[in-house]
Amino acid sequence: MARIKYRLALDMGANSLGWCVYRLDANNEPDKIIRIGSRIFSDGRASSKDGYISLAANRREMRQARRRRDRVLQRRHELMQALVSFNLMPADEAGRKELQKLDPYELRARGLDQGLRPHELGRALYHLARKRGFRSSRKDARDDESVKETGKVKLAIAALRERIAAAGCRTVGEYLAYQHAERAPVRARRSSDGGYVLYLQRAMIEEEFDALWQAQQAHHPQALTDQARDKLRHIMLFQRRLRPVEPGRCPFEPEAFRARLCAPLQQRFRMLQDLNHLRVRDGIGDRPLTLDERNAMLALLEKDAGPKPVNFTKLAKVASLRNAKAFNYERDVKRVGLKGDAVGARFAAPNALGDAWQALDAEQKYALAVLIEQADQVEPLVTALLALPIQSNACDDILKGIFSEDEKAKVAEALQSLPININEAQARKLASFNLPDDYGSLSLKALTRIVPELEREVVTYDEAVRRAGYTSHSQLHTGEFFQRLPYYGEVLRGYTIPTPTARNESEHRYGKIPNPTVHIGLNQLRQLVNALIRRYGHPHQVVIELTREFGASGEHRLEIQKRQKEAQDRNTRYDIQLTELGMRANRENRQKLQLWEELGKDDAMDRYCIYSGKRLCKTLLFSDEIEIDHILPFSQSLHDGIGNKILCTRQSNRDKGNRTPFKAWGHTERWTGIEERAERLPEHKRKLFREDALETFLGERGFLERHLNDTAYLSRTAKQYLTYICPMSEVWVSSGKLTGMIRGKFGLSKLLGEDGAKNRADHRHHALDAAVIGLCSRSLIQRIAMAAARAEERGENRPLEKLELPWPAYRVELEASLKAFVVSHKPDHGVQSAMHRAGNYGLKPDTTGGDERLFCAH
Repeated sequence: MARIKYRLALDMGANSLGWCVYRLDANNEPDKIIRIGSRIFSDGRASSKDGYISLAANRREMRQARRRRDRVLQRRHELMQALVSFNLMPADEAGRKELQKLDPYELRARGLDQGLRPHELGRALYHLARKRGFRSSRKDARDDESVKETGKVKLAIAALRERIAAAGCRTVGEYLAYQHAERAPVRARRSSDGGYVLYLQRAMIEEEFDALWQAQQAHHPQALTDQARDKLRHIMLFQRRLRPVEPGRCPFEPEAFRARLCAPLQQRFRMLQDLNHLRVRDGIGDRPLTLDERNAMLALLEKDAGPKPVNFTKLAKVASLRNAKAFNYERDVKRVGLKGDAVGARFAAPNALGDAWQALDAEQKYALAVLIEQADQVEPLVTALLALPIQSNACDDILKGIFSEDEKAKVAEALQSLPININEAQARKLASFNLPDDYGSLSLKALTRIVPELEREVVTYDEAVRRAGYTSHSQLHTGEFFQRLPYYGEVLRGYTIPTPTARNESEHRYGKIPNPTVHIGLNQLRQLVNALIRRYGHPHQVVIELTREFGASGEHRLEIQKRQKEAQDRNTRYDIQLTELGMRANRENRQKLQLWEELGKDDAMDRYCIYSGKRLCKTLLFSDEIEIDHILPFSQSLHDGIGNKILCTRQSNRDKGNRTPFKAWGHTERWTGIEERAERLPEHKRKLFREDALETFLGERGFLERHLNDTAYLSRTAKQYLTYICPMSEVWVSSGKLTGMIRGKFGLSKLLGEDGAKNRADHRHHALDAAVIGLCSRSLIQRIAMAAARAEERGENRPLEKLELPWPAYRVELEASLKAFVVSHKPDHGVQSAMHRAGNYGLKPDTTGGDERLFCAH
């Protein structure tokens, strides 16, 4: 196929990929549709009662169950072989069968005071190992007084210890022997309130083993040697440490690993970011905190290490603000407060390190926090803390596999240079800390550049990033240009996490994005783009749009679906009202009802035109006297969403013209009444009445950039990925609202249905959306703006009435293209898929011709 100059338009969804290839003319404007298509695939998630969860989660759960069962069987086999080798069990199976007739609980209790025969002791030890109790892989032995231990397992263990002590028993086996004799429960069992009647702890089994061995060693000194004790103890009580989670790469410094959340600098970054994004209501708008207000709140957060957030009332009081309800976090995202410093405040406590903590430098603080966070046992950690400053490589085991060699060396060096001596009380206090055990999104190298910018002034995160020198998207680019789009992990190193167990070579080498929807979507994008490159050559331009569902978490996906369902129910209610009023059930009339209800909430008699103060009654709602106005002029904002619309009288709309409300009346006597009425509007609309509303809406990017460069995380990721096969200046991200507006203006949805509604059951609509996305260029936006400006100057209420098609035969070509292509579906089967249920026991195919359930382990 001959190479052509073309624009590739992409519509990426959670489980779909619509695409369209436009031929470009000499002015880089589309003049012909070359090809169009839709690709449908699984998003790697499944719906459940807990939301949309990764398909890998269920497989992982089943795999862990299989491994756990296999390890139990292997451990029992090894223990039996060891007991036989030490003459504590018969070598023949028949002899072991005879021993099963003995009551193991009675043997475990009697063995504390009387001598048992070797085989009886072996029977007791084997039974002890079968129910060896619970040991958390987390730091369950720690007892941070700031954390309330309310887990059902911990409560059950504590209750069992109390009952053992009350019964005067020396070991849990002795207690269970009494329970067994009384026919009371001797196994873990649920109570009616959901808790546990009885739950063993590994430490109890460990204590009983030591007590039983010591009591019997005097009776069998030759058989019960120290070597036998150590081997049997290890087999019975050993538990694997969890594989350490490998950190991902920093998006700004791809060669550096992301910092742990226990890093004091990471904690400070989080607090500063929260405070700098906090907004306080100021009239009809919001304002950021002043530097003094921010610093006062920061000082309060630095002193709080509790698990609960510092509530907004305390934050407002310390900053001398009157009303905590004025904060945007409390109104918009329903947060109850901000989290304090979970690391620094604990170390700086008087019963911990006190003032000595502040004397440490950043690297020393980080190294000490990592040492405590990584240790999973208290006593070895206390020993290490008492040995500070460490003069050897004693921390190598803790740091192994977590850092690169250079970083590990730096942490070890910092631990060896700590200028402090810790007593035992301090060591045990530090060992009790449960510090955050995950990773942030940035490396220490990036944090050292960004945090000072957040401290210097009350600026948002994106502004701090720019001031820190990470101002250009090109800084995240490797500078390479590929003949084919490579695996995304090769070029997007800052967005991936290591996957050392991956079977796929590329994933094993470069890692992967943990979100399964994004991982699958980018792989499908690579296959499509490479196929088009083979046929048409490299694209001259690429424009992409991502749906809201793409990359959303399972919980977020459910929230989106809930909002969509609410909107559908609301529209159904409006259609019924419109039918009763004898009006057409169309988009404009539904919007009028929605905007009318918005003005007065529940009181239909308390709804007024914000501009004039005239009451808007329902009888006038669908007359020429009432119009829908764009609060921010459409020609200057291109914001056609319901969030920029309001009901007003026809005359007020003419008086306002092509201006913002403030520019129209901000310096008149009328403005005071407008402000008072605007206070009753939703928060996002009140902001549009401020003096700088238009400038704030557009931001520093300007008019065109706002609609052609989405700054969302996933949009930036997809855009950066595509710049490796297309020049960076020729790749842009389109706004979804702009796409919907163009599709509605040209009536393109009617190509798939006569009613003009978007038919989501027809997968061709993804290709249709891609075709519309391909039209979203700078030239089209300028044409829309000029058409809207002319309409506003003439006082017309339909700003896009005169917008022309890209070329006269556009609709005909698009309709023909939609009819010609076949939707592509990615097959969900292969050699790697499951043949039967993933548990230890599943349906196995019967080769004899029957359909029989064979219960066999595999």
